[in-house]
Amino acid sequence: MGLIAGAKAPAQAQDASASFANIIVDREGPVFTICPIYALPDTAVASATELRYELTIEQVGISTARSRQSGSFVPEPGRTDTLSTVRIGGPADRLHIHLLVRRGDQIVEEVEEIVQDEDLSMPE
Repeated sequence: MGLIAGAKAPAQAQDASASFANIIVDREGPVFTICPIYALPDTAVASATELRYELTIEQVGISTARSRQSGSFVPEPGRTDTLSTVRIGGPADRLHIHLLVRRGDQIVEEVEEIVQDEDLSMPE
């Protein structure tokens, strides 16, 4: 079962033609799977503009570990793109996840979320 760790502000999410970025965090035993996604609604105007994403994950526990990924993609209306899949193992008191989507130098979407230990606890 996935925990949606980040979402757009409600005022922004109300625009049905707006893009949407999100981060899904799933836990299976000691392993966390983090999937940033980007979606364009069916009503969006298609444009073959390439976007670039940057994903940074900081895992804080007994020690601190950082993971960075980036890449490019071309979104299409009505499609949700999974931008990356990151698996992190080991205990964590906190995950700090930051997703940035750009069109050239312009920031299109930004999601930043801190997932605390109580959000990450294993089901009993």
